[in-house]
Amino acid sequence: MTCRNTGSGSPMGQRTCITLATLDACGSSLMSASSAPLDHIERKIEQARRGKSVSWDASGLTAADSGGMRAIWSGLIQVGIVALPVQLYAATEEHPVRLHEIHTADGSRVEHRRFCRAEGREISYEEVGRGAATGDGIVVPLTEEDLACLPLPTKRVIEILGFVCAEDVDPITYAKPYFAGPHGPGAERPYALLVEALARTGMVGVAKLAIRSRERLAVLRPRHGVLIVQTLLWADELREPADLAPSAPVTERELELAEVLIRELTGIDKHELHDEYGHALEQLVAAKVSGAELAQPPAKELPAVDLMTALEASVRAAKAARS
Repeated sequence: MTCRNTGSGSPMGQRTCITLATLDACGSSLMSASSAPLDHIERKIEQARRGKSVSWDASGLTAADSGGMRAIWSGLIQVGIVALPVQLYAATEEHPVRLHEIHTADGSRVEHRRFCRAEGREISYEEVGRGAATGDGIVVPLTEEDLACLPLPTKRVIEILGFVCAEDVDPITYAKPYFAGPHGPGAERPYALLVEALARTGMVGVAKLAIRSRERLAVLRPRHGVLIVQTLLWADELREPADLAPSAPVTERELELAEVLIRELTGIDKHELHDEYGHALEQLVAAKVSGAELAQPPAKELPAVDLMTALEASVRAAKAARS
């Protein structure tokens, strides 16, 4: 989230915020629906991603863009000779707590500027483009028109390569999820059929698609009647754990107690869990502003007991908590 400070009514200030996920969700639809020039919209999005304050006038962002879901990808899901027109929408949004970079000597804000090495001067965002380096170090400029001509079928087609059991997909490979919605006349019936068939069989479709300047593997799976396109990491993006797995042996009795403990602690209410970091940060800032002492939570000390004793005590505590 990028914020513009509009006052000092609290230690953190009064803020007018634009969610980056909203900007990400705009994508090509924002650029095509808005009357603002393409480079203007791209500049605003880039500024927001870099943590700068962003304001939009009526010509740059419509009311629907700021509140509703916007497609970030349009194309087809292809299963054999069946083609299903869909649009993809961001399925998640994060709410990070951002800290400003400051000069430690005087507390002033630090700015990041674009500097041209060849001309030895700072340049504006309007002068910034993109390019790709060749093997011999030559940088080839690439425009949006060039990238639109990229010879890649997955730019507009999600071709399902096959189906596997959902349990066969290692969760460590999960990247970013997107909602897929039917698009255009005649798309709802095959969409509903695909969602229901996947739900009944417990299978997921494995496909490739190009999105966010990358071609990725993806799985198509149902969730609450909606088709989810979940991008996956490639094999070379996964790290090996090296020698993290311990070699220490465990006894059968220890395993039995551990299983009992797991069963006793099964089930949580995720709605009761919240990210407390932002609140803790506000407390820290308020304490520094007022000069008050910040209360610290009691430190948890590890008891000096053996594993069996700790397991037995944990099981007793878990049973008592449930009774």
